[in-house]
Amino acid sequence: MDFHKDILKLDSEREVERICSFIVRQVREVKRNGIVVGLSGGIDSALAVALCVEALGKDSVFGLILPEKESSPVSAEYATKHAEELGIRTETVDITPTLEAFGTYRKRDDVIRTVFPEYDSASKSKITLPADLLARESLNFFTLKVDDGKGNIKTARLNK
Repeated sequence: MDFHKDILKLDSEREVERICSFIVRQVREVKRNGIVVGLSGGIDSALAVALCVEALGKDSVFGLILPEKESSPVSAEYATKHAEELGIRTETVDITPTLEAFGTYRKRDDVIRTVFPEYDSASKSKITLPADLLARESLNFFTLKVDDGKGNIKTARLNK
């Protein structure tokens, strides 16, 4: 399948029906009464949980909000507000201790140092995607941006 702008032309109502039917089949197949959805506060999880509510009803959907020390507090706010609008129950669990126990932050920093050896814990980093995701030269890469906290920003184009 070629990736092009027309790939996003679809019959929305038909797709919602198809996805909801899939959700119902999967929940029945595993013999469960409902589904647990991770809510990040972003568009992907917002759409996923809305489709689950459409498919199963609000009483069969439970939202997990999993903030950590580096996530923006507004993300949890968005997730909570969306869950309230949908009428689903939620629980918020700070996963920072778990990520620290697994060495997630340390491992991330080690990987960044393979690209930028001078990177340290005082630095900030983010991954950005290209502006035109459909351009052939934009496929399968992202940019790592590192700020040393002194106004010096370095970037590196990385392949997936």
